[in-house]
Amino acid sequence: SCGGFCSNCLPINYIETPRSFQISCLSGRRAVQSKNSTGLDVEEVRYSPDVVKKAVHVIRSPFNNVVARFHLEQKRHSRVGDTEWLEAHPNNKLGFQKWCADVDASNDLMEARWTDPGLSKALEGVPCHAEFFRYVQWHNLAFTTARDIGVPTFVLHYEDYRDRFEGIRQDLLNFLELPMIKEGPEFALGKEYEEFYTAEQREAVANLVKELASLETWLQMKDYYFASASTALAE
Repeated sequence: SCGGFCSNCLPINYIETPRSFQISCLSGRRAVQSKNSTGLDVEEVRYSPDVVKKAVHVIRSPFNNVVARFHLEQKRHSRVGDTEWLEAHPNNKLGFQKWCADVDASNDLMEARWTDPGLSKALEGVPCHAEFFRYVQWHNLAFTTARDIGVPTFVLHYEDYRDRFEGIRQDLLNFLELPMIKEGPEFALGKEYEEFYTAEQREAVANLVKELASLETWLQMKDYYFASASTALAE
């Protein structure tokens, strides 16, 4: 999968260039027949950009996406039986805010040599500021990568499934030039989590998104609900 995401890591581990991001998108692992047994071995592989013909770019509300990252952290700690962490970070607004406070205890991103004064100021007051930075960076670089390798992109907002499921499904099939074989399972929409944030935090997130997003990313993000900042951000 494409890079730029990690947990509890330093900026040097997640700040990406267009080149490093593209390489990570084209890299992965595959199973191959073992030379020494009848089983399978796993080998690292890097594919050519030429094998990519089209891109589907999925976008979810930044507020919901970062809460989903919190849920992934909960699952990770649950798998290893870390009950102390789980008790300190319950699956609710309080637990989410505690996790963000843990993330925000580090100033590594604000003090990184890649962070200019304007960006550093925009990061102030943003809960889980490194998570939102990684979110915007990922979408910036995903658009850049698709453009650099010269493939058409279909932008799919997660919320489109809620608002116009049949229409967006057909649009996606048309883009991929695939027939519809049969009806799939009913889509179960994930929860909305804007209530996990204060109004001030939502406004701080909105200002960061506007500061950091590329034009392509901003055009896709600007219609999300950003509380009291929504009017200014739509200008």
